[in-house]
Amino acid sequence: MELDKIGIDVSSGSACDSQRACPSHVLLAMGVDESLARCATRISFGCTNSETDVVVLVAALKQKMETLRSTLMLAWV
Repeated sequence: MELDKIGIDVSSGSACDSQRACPSHVLLAMGVDESLARCATRISFGCTNSETDVVVLVAALKQKMETLRSTLMLAWV
């Protein structure tokens, strides 16, 4: 949701599984632990995406992860 707020669309699963709250069967088949698979984020790229789009995504992910880490650290204090 945080990425959506800044115009970056990602999902937690494929469109065909959007109504289900279970982890990705593909990740499970790859041997990913179920608890980790439930936390996965799916990022897709298409022919209209540019290198700049990738740079913006990575910067946003870094910033959002740092915010999340800080928030979690404050919760433990």
